[in-house]
Amino acid sequence: LNPLSCTAYKNTNAVNQRADLKIDVDGSGPLRPFPVTCEFYADGRIVTVIRHSNEQTTQVDGFQEPGSFVQNIMYEADMEQMEALVNRSNSCWQRLQYACKHSRLFNSPSDEQNFRPFSWWVSRYNQKMDFWSGSLPGSRKCECGVMGTCSDPTKWCNCDSELEGWLEDGGDITQKEFLPVKQLRFGDTGSALDEKEGRYTLGPLMCEGDGGYQLQFQYQAGSGPLGVSVDTAYKMSDNNWHSVSVERNRKGARIVVDGAQKSEIREPPGPVRALHLTSYLVVGATIDYRDGFVGCIRALLLNGRLIDLRQHADRGQYGLSPGCVGKCESNPCLNNGTCQERYDGYHCDCRWTAFKGPICADEIGVNMRPSSMIRYDFSGSWRSTISENIRVGFTTTNPKGFLLGFSSNITGEYLTIMVSNSGHLRVVFDFGFERQEVIFPGKHFGLGQYHDVRIRRKNSGSVLVMEVDNYESQEFTFNIKASADAQFNNIQYMYIGRNESMTEGFIGCVSRVEFDDIYPLKLLFQEDGPSNVKSLGTPLNEDFCGVEPVTHPPNMVETRPPPLVDEAKLRQIYNRTDSAILGGVLAVIFLALLIMAILIGRYLARHKGEYLTQEDKGADSAMDPDSAVVRSATGHQVQKKKEWFI
Repeated sequence: LNPLSCTAYKNTNAVNQRADLKIDVDGSGPLRPFPVTCEFYADGRIVTVIRHSNEQTTQVDGFQEPGSFVQNIMYEADMEQMEALVNRSNSCWQRLQYACKHSRLFNSPSDEQNFRPFSWWVSRYNQKMDFWSGSLPGSRKCECGVMGTCSDPTKWCNCDSELEGWLEDGGDITQKEFLPVKQLRFGDTGSALDEKEGRYTLGPLMCEGDGGYQLQFQYQAGSGPLGVSVDTAYKMSDNNWHSVSVERNRKGARIVVDGAQKSEIREPPGPVRALHLTSYLVVGATIDYRDGFVGCIRALLLNGRLIDLRQHADRGQYGLSPGCVGKCESNPCLNNGTCQERYDGYHCDCRWTAFKGPICADEIGVNMRPSSMIRYDFSGSWRSTISENIRVGFTTTNPKGFLLGFSSNITGEYLTIMVSNSGHLRVVFDFGFERQEVIFPGKHFGLGQYHDVRIRRKNSGSVLVMEVDNYESQEFTFNIKASADAQFNNIQYMYIGRNESMTEGFIGCVSRVEFDDIYPLKLLFQEDGPSNVKSLGTPLNEDFCGVEPVTHPPNMVETRPPPLVDEAKLRQIYNRTDSAILGGVLAVIFLALLIMAILIGRYLARHKGEYLTQEDKGADSAMDPDSAVVRSATGHQVQKKKEWFI
């Protein structure tokens, strides 16, 4: 009675720009149909909209304590129905805006341990979310904090700046695993007598794309092809086991998925015919090796009898292997690379690492010269951090040099990592509270050995952790006054090798440079790289810094064996084919010779002719009749002559 989705509705109905209807996302399953608005766009996009009763802008005033204002969102569908729609869709989003007047939102900046927001939203699983709309999970920021465009560059939300007038933070929540928004909580709006005030607007839940999967059972028993299919409200390729039961009897056919979702078809009236099947049972692909299944199959029952598929895998049949252990189970991708299963292997996604190569193990380095420098410009998206994750690898025989540095011309704050004249590793920084300097003790870093350095801050920026190679990590704690700010504000530039104020830079090889989610060397040497990372001074080329990449033993390549054929039948077919071909060739040659003979004869005779004349002999050369009579020697006689046209 109801379509599975807006896409299914469009496939069977003429549509305009929008339509209000009910959809049933699980077909004949336990979920009831629910109302939606389908929006159809000229470019082919189809958006499903679920509305709620709080879409109008709502004022918040007089709620000072964090989260003291509570608004539960009542949708036109229940949570199970919306969850099924979200899981079925390719993408979903919901827009959330908060306008504020002297009302703080997150009280940013703050680290994970000290995150105490005044306002937040609650996910469908009752989670108190730690990011605002338009931002990223875990960031504790609003959209302007991620983009570096907040009204106060030292804050992570516009509303946290407490500037005069109305400010706003908002954007789209696109992480569909958290949608829809179940509840909104607000605070820091003072009392009805002060100037503190807020206004929020929550849009409807919107989803696009129909990612549901359909299973089909098709057969033919004399009365034409028949089929039954079932649509699932979730993806079948979710790395979980699913059960499929297919039955055909005298009345019709039925398919059941995971014991709950089912569909049936009745056979047309008339005599019932049994299926007469004479071929082999084919599992996993068609007989011509097309449309193959990639995954695990177990417990295959045919009329109650277990089909032993494992025996074929134990015999080493092509494309089969016993057990169901994927290639990614062994974690082959290094350096936080993401492993993706493939048909006959795996693929490592190295985009969010400082490495490249088949398993994210190939170094991206550069041999620095005294006059060389690499500069990364944050170009408008300046960052303010209270905890950083920094990594750099290097090797040098020159016991001094600037390795890596960050600076802000706006605030004068900086952080520098260098090798001192004595060969020690030094970190010098000033984040506004006072200049600090730490040294990794007891090691010399100018002896030509490769070193891997990691630096991070924790506990609201008061503790700096240094990890070098496999040595014991070192922690340095700073006494920061309550009124001081440990945040590294408005980072504008990242330098490798030296900065503009230096005449001589680092000599040696530098690699695996990363700052949070930025990998400057990878960006510098990639094809058509961004313009905000540049090499200045002496030209530089990519180098692996002498660190050989880790490799895994190659996977055994499977090759499909040739099909089994009867050689006697094949030879007989070839003999029949040869005789037929020879006879056909001879017939063609004979016919061609015959046609050529006819054409040549017609060509030779096409301008040849004869005529009769009664002229006297001797009068051939006469100019007129009288002369012919005078010259006549024999009198009139009949002669047969010939002439040719040349």
